[in-house]
Amino acid sequence: MPASGILYGHPVSQPSRSVQWYLDYSGNTTVERKVVDLMVGAHKLPEYIGKFPHHEIPGFEMEDGFCFAESLAILKHVSAGDETIKPQTARQEARLNEYFGRHYSQVRKFSTDVFFQHILTKNEEKKQAGLVAIKPQLESYNEKLGKQKYILGDKLTLADFLFAPEVDQMEAVGKEVLAPYQNILKYLERLTTDVKGYKECIGGMRSALGLNKTAPALKLVYFELPGRAEPARLAFAVGGVAFEDKRVSGEEWGMKIKPTVGPKQLPLLDVDGEVIGQSNAIMRYAGSVSSLGGKQLYPKEAGEALKVDEFCDIVGEVFGPLGKTFAIEEETER
Repeated sequence: MPASGILYGHPVSQPSRSVQWYLDYSGNTTVERKVVDLMVGAHKLPEYIGKFPHHEIPGFEMEDGFCFAESLAILKHVSAGDETIKPQTARQEARLNEYFGRHYSQVRKFSTDVFFQHILTKNEEKKQAGLVAIKPQLESYNEKLGKQKYILGDKLTLADFLFAPEVDQMEAVGKEVLAPYQNILKYLERLTTDVKGYKECIGGMRSALGLNKTAPALKLVYFELPGRAEPARLAFAVGGVAFEDKRVSGEEWGMKIKPTVGPKQLPLLDVDGEVIGQSNAIMRYAGSVSSLGGKQLYPKEAGEALKVDEFCDIVGEVFGPLGKTFAIEEETER
């Protein structure tokens, strides 16, 4: 008989998504789901604390009013008797219990040391330290998933329901975070196509964080040389941002393009059909949409952005007089 009651959770909460995913996987329609908005502190309101004194997310309320928290406890409750994910031997059971301990002492650091620092506290220093700290875990699981289908072998277990929501959230920090770990990315893709409910699980997180927005079509237009477009080209390349690098001749610019656009100087950046001029504006935009190691190239923090602007303006002052020398044909004079 399927479990029944009320699940209190939020799509940005990794432990909540673990339980929600399992309910979708198992086809459970008897558990009511209520969203508790973490972003506005709803988990700390008196009516919620009355049920869950430590304001944990997720929480589970049984039909008789008994309330308990912790995702693993809830997962064990709602999955009781499910043979499709149950270990078949005592050794498999031991491995699963081993993972449970490792999950809370190590894997959860993906959230506490990186994701929360990026989304909630916006502490860049702690986030960068967290990215360094979780690297050994990512390397270890990447190696394992190169040899087996799921976390504990070729059978889906509760370990997968705990692990995947922790690692897939790194997309919100920056797609380049998981780029070196191709086996983990293949694992997540396999879950999306092969395991019921996971597509909805990751979709809820993406919607809540605005990650479902389609990236704009970008076309950078400049001459066949580095010049003032090169900083934007490099930023897009470093951040893995797709863009069309359109290089034109002087004749093509003057005869075909210039008469049709508002800005009368190159470079130009076409963003979904809207044409933007001015190299510094384009460079800052490129830096804002590009990241390296989970860190935006053009800083969000005002003080750091000020330092970047100062350096860029110094370079601009040098580049102006230097650029004029390209038109001087006599080598000694130049």
